[in-house]
Amino acid sequence: MIITALLYILYSIIYVLFLLLPASQGLPSDFSAGLAFMVGQAEQWNGFVPVYHIITIFGLIFAFEAGVLLYKTVNWILNKIRGSGGG
Repeated sequence: MIITALLYILYSIIYVLFLLLPASQGLPSDFSAGLAFMVGQAEQWNGFVPVYHIITIFGLIFAFEAGVLLYKTVNWILNKIRGSGGG
């Protein structure tokens, strides 16, 4: 439940960032065709290998690494403001 909440927050932030981008006519046709092909391949292989679970695991790893990076960045900034940051 906590992981779901963290992923929801991450996806919400990404969604807001996309809202800030200017409106366009959509994705280029080659990109859309590539995404459609990848989804078709994932559905075909999903019977043998749980592709969607693997994608979820990669998302969790990415969210964890982003959290660690955010923690280190905020800690570095606070140390620089206090004047105790080394390096």
